[in-house]
Amino acid sequence: MSLSVIEPGAGAPTHFHNTADEVIIVLEGALEMWIGDERRIVAADHTISLPAGVPHGFVAVGPGPARILAFLPQAGEAVATTYVEGDPPLSASRR
Repeated sequence: MSLSVIEPGAGAPTHFHNTADEVIIVLEGALEMWIGDERRIVAADHTISLPAGVPHGFVAVGPGPARILAFLPQAGEAVATTYVEGDPPLSASRR
């Protein structure tokens, strides 16, 4: 599990997790998310389930930062991530 604070305009480029499902809970703020071909705004108090192998990404939108909890294995083969666009995000601070 990780807690991330994501400033408006920052986020994660399109990527997928090779063998692990991911769950994201938006605690504060909002994200514009894309999951496969679908795009939507996900606001605070919502949970997103992302199956392994499905391309997804997000950017924080709104006047303030978004705070999210992400549940994903943190070690071993299950954590392997393939970035379709860009590099891993540097702007999300993990606390």
